[in-house]
Order: sequence, then structure tokens, then C-alpha cells
Amino acid sequence: MSFKIEWSDEAIRRLRKLDRETIRAVTARVSKLATDPFHYGRPLHGLELWTLRAGRHRVLFTLDLGRGIVFIVTVGPRKTVYDRR
Repeated sequence: MSFKIEWSDEAIRRLRKLDRETIRAVTARVSKLATDPFHYGRPLHGLELWTLRAGRHRVLFTLDLGRGIVFIVTVGPRKTVYDRR
């Protein structure tokens, strides 16, 4: 099954603040989620969120299996991305 990638406004806003090299790394990793989010992502315990590594940054996302959607919630440095969740 192929998944569709959708981005939240917050994720897009935070992605735009990153340098070009990091944006490329993050978007390359996110594109892999379309093929198999279970292989590339890991569930966060106690939350309905998943996480994806992209160098020193993390991508937090949710899955809608019924509609086949990976929804990117936010993007940020590993040190701070989990603080608000």
C-alpha cells in the first residue's frame, strides 16, 4: 500500500526555517514514509505519534491507515522537538 504525505502548517513553517541541506535531508526521509511508514518510523510510547530520524532532526507524524495518509505534525531538532508533546 502506498501512503499519501500531508504536511501541517506548523511542519511547513518549521521546515522553511532550516538550511537547504537539512531541508533536503528531511524531505528525502519523509518521502520514504510513502512506501512503508512502519519500516522507517517508530511509534512514540503513550502517544498516537510516530517519529522519523533525519540526521539531528526528527519528524513527528501520525498515520491514518483507513485513508492511507501520513500526516507530518512537526519537524525540529532532536533536543527540542519532543518538548511540546
